[in-house]
Amino acid sequence: MKNLWDKDEKKMYRQYFKEYKREGYTNEEAKMYAKQDCKDSIGGEIDFAESLYKTTLENNSWHE
Repeated sequence: MKNLWDKDEKKMYRQYFKEYKREGYTNEEAKMYAKQDCKDSIGGEIDFAESLYKTTLENNSWHE
């Protein structure tokens, strides 16, 4: 099973790649920058989701 964000990451990568190509970067440069931008963006989203999950567990009154 793939992670929930895999599809979003692929879509985002294609968008970044096309943007870099329009700006005049070579295929190799566009791939490199698009990959880095995706990694940074998705990484932030994953960190946020994990933080939200942990906070929710900590604030839950399951432990009586």
